[in-house]
Amino acid sequence: MKALIVCFSDLAKDPRVSRQIKWLTDLGFSVTTLAEGPASEQVERHFCAKAPNVERTALHRLRRKVKSGSKLLLGKFDEFYWTRPAIQHCEELFYTSLTDAFDLIVANDFNTAPLVLRYRRGAKVLLDAHEYSPEEFSDVWKWRLFFQKYSCDLCRQTLPHVDAVMTVNEGIAKRYAEVFNIPVPFVLTNATSYYDLKPCDVAEDRIRLIHHGVAAKSRNLDTMFRLFDTLDDRFELDVIMVPGDRSYIAKMERVAKKWPKIRCLPPFPMKEIVPSTNKYDMGVFLLPPVNFNYFYGLPNKLFEFLQARLAIAVGPSPEMARVVRHYECGVVSPDFKPKSLATQLNSLTRDDILAMKQRSHRAAKELNAEANGLIFKQAVNKALNS
Repeated sequence: MKALIVCFSDLAKDPRVSRQIKWLTDLGFSVTTLAEGPASEQVERHFCAKAPNVERTALHRLRRKVKSGSKLLLGKFDEFYWTRPAIQHCEELFYTSLTDAFDLIVANDFNTAPLVLRYRRGAKVLLDAHEYSPEEFSDVWKWRLFFQKYSCDLCRQTLPHVDAVMTVNEGIAKRYAEVFNIPVPFVLTNATSYYDLKPCDVAEDRIRLIHHGVAAKSRNLDTMFRLFDTLDDRFELDVIMVPGDRSYIAKMERVAKKWPKIRCLPPFPMKEIVPSTNKYDMGVFLLPPVNFNYFYGLPNKLFEFLQARLAIAVGPSPEMARVVRHYECGVVSPDFKPKSLATQLNSLTRDDILAMKQRSHRAAKELNAEANGLIFKQAVNKALNS
C-alpha cells in the first residue's frame, strides 16, 4: 500500500511527523513525503513543499503581505489559501510529480487539509490536527484579527470530509468534538521514544532542576526564573532554550543573570535531550495559560522528563497535572504563581524526589512513542475502513 505524508515543516526538526513515517513503514506502507527540509532515510520518495523564493525585494514582500491581509480581513479565505506561494507550488507538484493513486494521505495540520482533500484522488485522509487550531495564538491580537476566523473556517470546511482525526491530548480532542460535531478524535500524544535508563541519585544538599524548550515570548520564561526568589539554597536550574526568537533568548539570558543559581546552556541535538538530562533531578515547566492550547498543553518536554527519569514540577495545567498526579511522579502547583510552586519544592526531601523519580521510571514504560504506535495504527485502520 502507498501512503503520502504532507506537512509544511522540516522533517529533521519534527519528531511527531518523523514517527508517523516510521509507523507507516512498519505497517508495510511505501511512504512518500511532501514536506520541507531534507528527506528521511525511511521514505521511498520526497518532494520539497517549500516554494522557491521569488520575492526579490522588501517591496515585493510588503505587497504580498498587504494583499494577504486584505483577503483575510474581507473573509476571502479560499482566495487567501489558494494564492499562497507554498500551496501553488504544491499544486504544481500534484499535477506533475505526485500523480500516484495513494491508499492513505496523512495531512499534518489544517494548513495542508484543503490541498490534500482537493488532490486525494480516492485516497483515505487521516488529519493530524495537532493542537486546537481556532485558538492557536489567541493571546496575540494580530492573530485574532487576521487569522482566527480563517482558522475556524478551515476547520468547518475540512473536518466533515476527512476519514479520521488525531490530536495531541484529551482536552483538545473533546473540544474539537463539541465545537465541530465530529466523533472524538484519536489522542496521539507527543511522547518520545522509550529510553532504557535508570533514575540517578539525588544529593542531600543539591537539587538540579532542568527546563528545555522553545524560547517564545508567550511562554514567559522569566516566570520560572522567579522561583528563585523563594527557593532554598539546595536548588539550581539549567535552562536550555531551543533557538526561536533571538532577541527574546538574549533578553532571557540577561534576566537569568539576576539569580546566581540559574545557568543558560546551549541546546542539545534532539536525540541527546533525554540521555543528557538524565543526570538532573527534576524537570520544571510553569506555563501561564495565556491561550487555550497553553492551558491544555501536554508538550514533548513532559515526556522527555519522564524518559530521563526525572521528578516533575508543573503548574495546574490540566493535561500535565493529570499525568503527574496519576503517576505521582512530581508536584503540581495550586496556581501559576512562582512562589506557590517554589513553596512546594522547598517542602521536598531527598527521599521524596527519589521516590518520584522511581515513579517516573515506571511511567516511562507506558508513556512512550512505541505505545503511541498502536494508537496510530488504530487511526490508520479507521481511515482506511471509513
